[in-house]
Amino acid sequence: EKAARDAAQAQAAALARQRAALATEAADAAAEAARKRTAEIDTVRLKVAALGLALDARDRQRASSLGAHRLAASSAALGAAVAAGLPLGDEASAVERAARGRGGGGGGISATAAAAAAAVVASLPASSLRSKHPTSAALKERWPAVRKAAEELALLPPEGGGVLALALGRVAAAARLGAGSPAANAAAGGGEGGRRGASRESLIAAASAAVGRGDFAAAADAVERAARGTAGEDAVRGWAREARARAAAELAARALGAVAAAESVRAAEDSSRGKIGAATVVSSS
Repeated sequence: EKAARDAAQAQAAALARQRAALATEAADAAAEAARKRTAEIDTVRLKVAALGLALDARDRQRASSLGAHRLAASSAALGAAVAAGLPLGDEASAVERAARGRGGGGGGISATAAAAAAAVVASLPASSLRSKHPTSAALKERWPAVRKAAEELALLPPEGGGVLALALGRVAAAARLGAGSPAANAAAGGGEGGRRGASRESLIAAASAAVGRGDFAAAADAVERAARGTAGEDAVRGWAREARARAAAELAARALGAVAAAESVRAAEDSSRGKIGAATVVSSS
């Protein structure tokens, strides 16, 4: 009986040890599984975070591309308005909105491009924002009359000289007196006047050449210098003012086109880099 009891106790002890070993093994297995699940969860979290960063970068690149497109479109519209001689107020406002990244959709451009576009718009003549301005063709068409007035009035003082003096001036201009000839010197008041006449002739010729090549700023400067101190000042002033406004508007349109082109290139390069980065993240996941 004692032997049977001892055997039963031994068996019970063995079972207890077996249960303890199994419990320890189960706990170890559970701990290992938990560690594996934690590592897997951490890996998933890292991949999700990387994808989030890639998507954020794509969003920024999309906004940059959209902003570059708006700047290019508004710059092109302003250039078309300049070419047509239309008021530039609406187009200039559109460029300013593109520079500030406004207009819906969250599109924006680089700070450098925004500053450059804003500076160009600020350089536009105020008159061209509010009203029409002469086209290049219109200025060229009016130039012969302006040149004729400058030549005819070159021998008269600013206060004029009466009908007879005006008639003489027209005759002299039509005959194209040589700048250094005795007749020209006499008409202009002597040797110094003859030299001034020669200078005016060369300035008017330079203005004509500038008009021919579309350099209206240079043409305005030359014709105003030619008419300075003569009765022709008033005759050329209006054309010169409009020519300068035209030159400023054309320069602004070209500058905006260059800014928009550079920004489009930058946005395209950023988009290309973003696509490569996003593809790398997706493939690694």
